[in-house]
Amino acid sequence: MITPCNGTARRARWVGLTGAALATLVALTACGGDDAETTEATSIPTTASAAETTADTEAPPTSTTASDDEASDADAAPGEDTSASSYPVTVEHDAGTTTIDAAPERILAVTDQGELAALLALGIRPVAYGQRSPMELAYLAEAGAYDPAIEVFPSTADINFEQLASFQPDLIVGQTGFVTPDNLALFEGIAPTIAIDSIGWREGLLDVGAATDNGEAAERKVAELEALLDGFAERVPFAEGRTVDIIVGARNTIFQYTDFNVLNDILVSAGVEPLPAPNDPSLPNGNEISEENLGLIDAEALVVLDFTGALLPELEANPLWTSLPAVADDNVTVWGGAEAAATNFTNALTIPVILDLLEAMLTDAFAG
Repeated sequence: MITPCNGTARRARWVGLTGAALATLVALTACGGDDAETTEATSIPTTASAAETTADTEAPPTSTTASDDEASDADAAPGEDTSASSYPVTVEHDAGTTTIDAAPERILAVTDQGELAALLALGIRPVAYGQRSPMELAYLAEAGAYDPAIEVFPSTADINFEQLASFQPDLIVGQTGFVTPDNLALFEGIAPTIAIDSIGWREGLLDVGAATDNGEAAERKVAELEALLDGFAERVPFAEGRTVDIIVGARNTIFQYTDFNVLNDILVSAGVEPLPAPNDPSLPNGNEISEENLGLIDAEALVVLDFTGALLPELEANPLWTSLPAVADDNVTVWGGAEAAATNFTNALTIPVILDLLEAMLTDAFAG
């Protein structure tokens, strides 16, 4: 059945895709070095109009409780400063090392990708964030990203530092590729800045936790998500030994996901056979498949990431399409729109979404 879906180490994944054709389509995974004007063919352009909102964000939570404050006040000498603080704190991150002198109250996220997810997962509302995916994504909505108190601005590869400064942040969190060792000083001319990888969710979450005095909360969130990942195999016992292919299209080119992709790690943890190895070291995440080589897609089940709705008709027009095992067995699942977007990020908010999508796909393909 063709089923439309409506509705891991640091720096070890998606490396080398910047500027590649796959990143052209999957705009949500593109880094700051991409060309913001090359995504007009997709439903997920890299820029969007800024939301017309002006209110400030709430101050981020801290690990100090009210009862702790009251207890310390009772024991303190008159006039003594009793405020508990871990600051200054130094964070080693993907673009360098940054020292944060005081608890940040106005935090800016450069994009709506991994850094926004890390903040929201810790209950922190940024003062503003850069929007690269104009569609309303359910996982961001549920976490509060579309709160009208949060300002939104268009995030492009050409960073507008004056615009960032206008939000008067006291901490900037940015995705690697946007924040780099070369431009870190420009960001830090505005506010202390940390860079986190858009896929290395564990380290990114812990870095944001350290920078915002939410280290324990970040550790708890990592443990919670690790437990979900560890328990995935129990949800799909029928997946043992089965084969799956995942493909995505970009400018009349098809890419087959490889075992370098984070989705491979999750599938393999459930006993699914590994995705194919990379053919090109410069594009480790996806192997290019020409029209005449469509028969290389030979797994029992097939997932098609169709952001625009144009890829599936293109595939169906290929004479080789009906010869694919997954097509012959009616085992094709299509992820479009928000679901395709979610599967192209592995972060604190998308992991539950990815696991649910994979479970549904594997169940439809193999449980019967």
